[in-house]
Amino acid sequence: MFFANRDYTINTLNGDDSIITKNGNDTIYAGSGNDSVDSGSGDDIIFGESGNDNIYGGDGNDTLMGGSGDDFLQGGEGNDTYIFNSKFDNDTVLNFKPNKDETDTIKFIDLKAKDLNFHRVFDGKDFSNDLLITTKNGSVKVQNFFDESSINENYKIDKIHTKDKILTPNEIKEILTKKSIYNDQIQAFNNQIQINGGFGDDILKASKSGTTLNGEMGNDIIIG
Repeated sequence: MFFANRDYTINTLNGDDSIITKNGNDTIYAGSGNDSVDSGSGDDIIFGESGNDNIYGGDGNDTLMGGSGDDFLQGGEGNDTYIFNSKFDNDTVLNFKPNKDETDTIKFIDLKAKDLNFHRVFDGKDFSNDLLITTKNGSVKVQNFFDESSINENYKIDKIHTKDKILTPNEIKEILTKKSIYNDQIQAFNNQIQINGGFGDDILKASKSGTTLNGEMGNDIIIG
């Protein structure tokens, strides 16, 4: 489906849909199914809803919500917001802002800061530049979050909002350098991850091979 030259509100139902819009400030409900959405330019609002969706915001100040399923979200140029409620699964965010003055944000609207666990993704030999945020029920991988090179410094998330806090990249890096003081319950969803429980009585569970779990201090339960 292709739409252009005006502001649209688009609703699709079942099925694997391909939705392309050009210019205009569009609102898109992708419905169920494994959908592909490319909203082009304009300040767009996109709801992936259920299914494993690929969502591209394009130019403009876009709001992207993947919904349930394993979704890929890319905002493109503009001040973009990625929203996660309590029903997301294992999502990936690839942010891009050619203009460094733009502000891009991830919002966890149903979760508090203590509900999030931050990890640097382990690629088997070394740590990658990706940030993995895990919760009790899902995960969000932010690609190139730790990349400090001049080539990739535009692939950045500026703020992570929760119900009670706003975290900056520097604050997240500081969290990762400290030991956790909480009694964590962490599920590792992706391959090649290293998770450290830190202090507290932790429950660490890996659902796939290639994951390293370190309980460290406390009375920990590790499930491989």
